[in-house]
Amino acid sequence: MARVTGPLMSFDASGTIAGAVVFAKWRGRNYVRRHAVPSNPRTVGQIAARSIIAFLGKRWDSLGDEAKATWEDGAESLKISPFNEYIRINARNWRDQMAPSQDTPAERILVGDPPTEIAGVAHGRQVVLTVTLVDPSNLWGIVVCRSTVTGFTATAGNAIGIIEASMDPLVWVDGPLVPDTYYYKAFAFSSDGLKTATCAEESVVVS
Repeated sequence: MARVTGPLMSFDASGTIAGAVVFAKWRGRNYVRRHAVPSNPRTVGQIAARSIIAFLGKRWDSLGDEAKATWEDGAESLKISPFNEYIRINARNWRDQMAPSQDTPAERILVGDPPTEIAGVAHGRQVVLTVTLVDPSNLWGIVVCRSTVTGFTATAGNAIGIIEASMDPLVWVDGPLVPDTYYYKAFAFSSDGLKTATCAEESVVVS
C-alpha cells in the first residue's frame, strides 16, 4: 500500500481503476493499493469463525447496561470500544474452545439443560435442522456442529451456526452442500459462558 498526497489527476479519488488499482482514504489519508478479490472459503473452520462473530454482533444491543459496563475497563486500556472488547475476548475464548459470555470476566456457573435432539431433513442441497430443548432457562446460544465423519466431537471448530436460545422454533438451514452424508450434533451455552453436554448425533443424506 502506498500513501499519496495527490491521487492521479485529481485532488481526491476513490474507487477501482480497470480492476487493477484502488484509490481510497483511511483516517483522512489518501492511499493507493493493488485491487485484490477477497477469498471467501466455506471451510468448516471459516464458517465456525464467522458464526461466533455474527452471533455476538447481533446480541450486543440486547445486553443490559450493566453487562455492557463490564467490558469498559479492558476497552479503555486498549483504546477501543466496549463492543470491540466484547468481540475480541469472546472470539478468543471461542478459538480456545470456551463459550462466549455476556459479562466479563465470565463466571461460568449457570447450568443449563443441553439440547435433547437435533433433527435434520434434506431439501435439495440444503439441510433444515431443528433443535429441541426441554428448558431454555439460563441458556444464551445453541451451537450446531457438522462433520462428514460419524462419531465426531462437537466443538467450536466445527460449528456451522449459533442460534439464540430464545428463538422459537430453533431452526438452522445448512447449505449449499455437495452430495454426501452429513452428521450433526448440538450443544448449548449459558449467558455466563458455561457449555452444556452434547445431544445425540443426527445423520442426513444429501443426494
